[in-house]
Amino acid sequence: MQQFKYTVRDKKGATKKGIVEAPNIRSASAILHTKGFVVINIEGYKENKSFQFFGGINLGDTANFTRQLATMITSGLPLTDSLSILQKQVEKEKFKDVIGRLADDIQGGGTFADALLKHPGIFSVAYVNVVRAGESSGTLDSVLENLANTIEKDREFQSKVKGAFVYPVIIMIAMGLVVTIILIFVVPKLTELYTDLDIVLPLPTRIMIFISDSMVNFWWLFIIIGVFGVVSLKRYKKTPQGALFLDRLLLKVPIFGKLNRDASLTELTRTLGALVGAGVPILEALKISGSVASNAVHRQAIN
Repeated sequence: MQQFKYTVRDKKGATKKGIVEAPNIRSASAILHTKGFVVINIEGYKENKSFQFFGGINLGDTANFTRQLATMITSGLPLTDSLSILQKQVEKEKFKDVIGRLADDIQGGGTFADALLKHPGIFSVAYVNVVRAGESSGTLDSVLENLANTIEKDREFQSKVKGAFVYPVIIMIAMGLVVTIILIFVVPKLTELYTDLDIVLPLPTRIMIFISDSMVNFWWLFIIIGVFGVVSLKRYKKTPQGALFLDRLLLKVPIFGKLNRDASLTELTRTLGALVGAGVPILEALKISGSVASNAVHRQAIN
């Protein structure tokens, strides 16, 4: 499937823009015609990755979208009209495209939840299932309002967690730089002094001199080992056994372990609360909320 950017005129004469997916440009044009649009312009479209890096959709954008949509639906506006209004209001082009696609999918006969499911990078599995439950029960407005509150709380909590990580991370970086400077510049000077004195050095001192000499003469090897270690650790983390082992180890690390535990459990319980509050059965809610927990130990416990 390819993406095509279009400009059309609806039955009321209003101009609309958006993105449509189709095998080719002729099929894309046919899809728009079946929806009652008069095609003004249609062309191939590719997402600008560099633009997305600077204009990506964050939790704040999702929270604002959810709350505004809830307000409009509560006031009696149809879902498609609400999405069309929001598409004009948002500033980020990427979000405009996403909202346009949501509206197109709903106008094509799909449900709101199914339309959201096509954008996993923006709307989580938990978000989609809460919306699906709201659609089924006819309480989409209140469900969206609760979702917005939950997202804003998550955003605030993540900000606090990041702030709590800043100080220990800075301290660790500073300690690493100090140790590196000592090993590269200070220890070699002391080594010359010890050599002139012709004395037998203690084992810890000899080990430190060996590390210093290695860093000075084979610094490139340390870089290769570091890069290889990081890549290997990331790959190991992606395996179920590796994720469980490393996350269990992380929980035992002072400061960082407690922060990770609190962040994971907060995300898990808020998601579970939102799902159960929306009417999702408890077993299904546990499966979904367990899958979003950031720590593998908690995911295993919920399962």
